[in-house]
Amino acid sequence: MQERSDKLKDIILQRYPSVRMFAQEVGIPHGTLVSALNNGIDGMAWGRLNAVCEKLQIDPVSLEPVRPERGKNTAEEKRLLAYYELLNTEGKSKVDAYLKDISMIPAYYEKK
Repeated sequence: MQERSDKLKDIILQRYPSVRMFAQEVGIPHGTLVSALNNGIDGMAWGRLNAVCEKLQIDPVSLEPVRPERGKNTAEEKRLLAYYELLNTEGKSKVDAYLKDISMIPAYYEKK
């Protein structure tokens, strides 16, 4: 199904400047990932698809975000969410835009 491949590519490009950069981050050869995205991810090896989805924190079947179990957020995440919930629509939009911008800067990537 090309729809799933297109959806996965869209998710990657929302979070990374390029498919190449994402492939490097996840440790998959760029050509392998591009081929899977072009020819359909349903033919991709499960281990590789799972690694891609783990890195993106999405479910490998639905390609939807994996939701942490209730109460599993860290204290820092809870604090940030509490502040975010206080914002109106305009404030949330500004925070979202800033997070998207700053997430494109490699110096701010989480080292895992």
